[in-house]
Amino acid sequence: MESHVQLLRNFRDQYLLGNTAGKFFTETYYRVSPPIAEYIANHDTLRLAVRAMLMPMVLIVSAVFSFGGKIVALMLILLALSMGMAAIHIRRRFA
Repeated sequence: MESHVQLLRNFRDQYLLGNTAGKFFTETYYRVSPPIAEYIANHDTLRLAVRAMLMPMVLIVSAVFSFGGKIVALMLILLALSMGMAAIHIRRRFA
């Protein structure tokens, strides 16, 4: 888990803090997250669920560092389009 936290910190430092939107996101996160984090820390099931929900973000950030942001953005767009096309196909088939 510690390596994942460090990876997200590196992403914050190298990508988010370098632009206005990223700074706004980071400042908002640090302002609103302490009570949420405290609540999550006191609930084992919720803590496990949040860790599971964060794993895709960790994988995306890892890919950004490995392949570059533009390639990963293109991959995510293509994935979203593929999923959308599959959903349309399934709806039409079973409608």
